[in-house]
Amino acid sequence: MRIKQLRRKIKATSSSSSPSSNTATATLYCDLAKTYRSTDCMDEEECEAWRMAFESDPTHVDARRGFVLSLMNNADAAGAREICDKFETSDTGAAFSWSRALLEHLSFHVLGEAGASLERAQSSLRNAIESNPYVAFFIAKSEAFLSMVGPDTIDVLLQEKEKQRARETREARNDHGDDKKSVVDKKKSDKKRRKVKRRVRNVEESVAEGLEYCLTGISCWLDAPGGLEHIDQVLDTMAAEEKQPLRQSRQKCVQTLRDAETVLNDSESVPCTRLCERFLKHMGANVASGEKNDDDTKAEEAARERKRAKTDDDDEAEGKASATKTQSKSAKRRARAGYSRAVNRKKCIYGGNANDICVFVE
Repeated sequence: MRIKQLRRKIKATSSSSSPSSNTATATLYCDLAKTYRSTDCMDEEECEAWRMAFESDPTHVDARRGFVLSLMNNADAAGAREICDKFETSDTGAAFSWSRALLEHLSFHVLGEAGASLERAQSSLRNAIESNPYVAFFIAKSEAFLSMVGPDTIDVLLQEKEKQRARETREARNDHGDDKKSVVDKKKSDKKRRKVKRRVRNVEESVAEGLEYCLTGISCWLDAPGGLEHIDQVLDTMAAEEKQPLRQSRQKCVQTLRDAETVLNDSESVPCTRLCERFLKHMGANVASGEKNDDDTKAEEAARERKRAKTDDDDEAEGKASATKTQSKSAKRRARAGYSRAVNRKKCIYGGNANDICVFVE
């Protein structure tokens, strides 16, 4: 029923050639592809729907990301690379960055193509992790992730996100319709809250994007020979460089949840972040409970040694500066009084001015 309704709407909107109708047609094709995705054994229809969405409006973000993922899922590496190269600089989201990383991995480790190299594959994967680190942990611990989450849960969360985006769009339009004075006053009084809301929304969108990629991307990485080992190796390298992607990702999720609850008073607006934080906590329980692994312990000990050495140097420098300052004051005071100082083994002799006064101190 849902598929028939979408096809009727597509037929009605595709009759016009205006840019707005093209965008609407692409959106409907995206909805049709997602509906096919939730239905078993309809991969070809899903890929065709994504292709039609991309052809209807290549600037449609969801259309091009869904299309490149469908090409990867259908093992069309050449077609996926063509789309990735076309949007190499304009789209660095999870779908494109992680698809590029997988393509470079296959190019070097599996196909042995000309121009492929280990450095290029590792660099592409590092860029993908920096773009969306959550995907790395979802894939690296795919068995635990799928047992905890599952595709159905992700679909429900993404549907909730779509409804939330629609509400935020309506609220933004209503705010835009307010009079100019009230908008200015609202910006002044609510500046901090707006900033926090923007930060929370960015994290939530990043996690949701990673979850959506994993609906298709996990199976692609599992099918790639040595894919999981490659991700683990790069993650270990980044951890050795004290970047600690797992710790940073979880801290960002925890901070986002705290901001949503305490500042925005809307803890229900970050369901994807809550799910991600729960998984990262389960994945790195030693980090969450305060137990440190060997790398963390060594890094913290080195940091404490550097801090201790710096403190000792600062104290020594401060003591020397204080002594120099005190001595210079004493010397100036004696000079103004006309006294000179001589030190002789067991006694200090302060000797004289014109009155020839001496003081002996045993």
